[in-house]
Amino acid sequence: MSGLILPTSGLGRAVAKNEKENKSTPFALVIGSDPLTAYISATPIATDEEEVKHAGGLREESVPITKCTTNDLFVPANSEIVIEGEILPETWLPEGPFGEFTGYRVAPRDFRRALKVNSIMYRDNPILTVSSLGVPVDDTDIVQASSFSIILKEELKSKGIPITDVHMPPELASTTIVVGVEDLYGNIAFQIGYIVSSHPAFANYGCHVIVVESDVNVFDLDEVFHALATRCHPERGITAIKTPTSTLIPYLNRREKEWGYGVKTIFDCTWPREWSKVEKPVYVSFSNNEIYPEGIQEKVIENWEDYGYEKT
Repeated sequence: MSGLILPTSGLGRAVAKNEKENKSTPFALVIGSDPLTAYISATPIATDEEEVKHAGGLREESVPITKCTTNDLFVPANSEIVIEGEILPETWLPEGPFGEFTGYRVAPRDFRRALKVNSIMYRDNPILTVSSLGVPVDDTDIVQASSFSIILKEELKSKGIPITDVHMPPELASTTIVVGVEDLYGNIAFQIGYIVSSHPAFANYGCHVIVVESDVNVFDLDEVFHALATRCHPERGITAIKTPTSTLIPYLNRREKEWGYGVKTIFDCTWPREWSKVEKPVYVSFSNNEIYPEGIQEKVIENWEDYGYEKT
């Protein structure tokens, strides 16, 4: 069989290392592990950390593992199906086409890395689990929205960035990260954008970084898009940076896909630091006491149904 192996992945680096000595790379393909183990397998854990330990932490108990029958790799003992084999050096076979996390099929049938199957183990009456990627929202979007957001949030906090929260909206197919900031200083959006764009949790997937102020709920796309449309200056507020990127991004041309090189955008949706209180536009929201005094808000809420509206 054959499959796509990204050179930036841990597996890709292992294959490249073995190929220098013309060696095959052993693999074990697990189908149908427990959900938390599968979740962690799709999370960009640091290369010096063991994924199985993170999975055990989420499970609150260790993951039972067993050694493969044809190589020295270990797999979850509760797997439904395990395919063992080796990735052959400098050998390719036809594969695809295949729908991807962006919601598009971005390449025709093409030659991918050849995987020689040596063994297939399975439980009695095994369950064949399948992830059918396509237009959002699918399971990949849900996994990455939660795990990537947490990792990037911790990364920004470790750098001392005054963030309120971080969200990768699943509706945007793992391409966009929204970051809320509490305190502002010059070029904070660009600092955030460069940190996020270079992190492994975003570098191989993401395309856009949107930075908003604390009055915008990063989990509410209506608020995020409103801020993007009204606070981001078309010239000063948008920065495009050349970076490595996923070859699966739909808008890349053939050369960019071949080289894995593209562009990420930073959208600064914060008000300029130098603006005075008079210059800064006032958010006309019902919850803004400056626009609707607290007494008015309480009166409207208390009498909402009396006005003929349904309770919300």
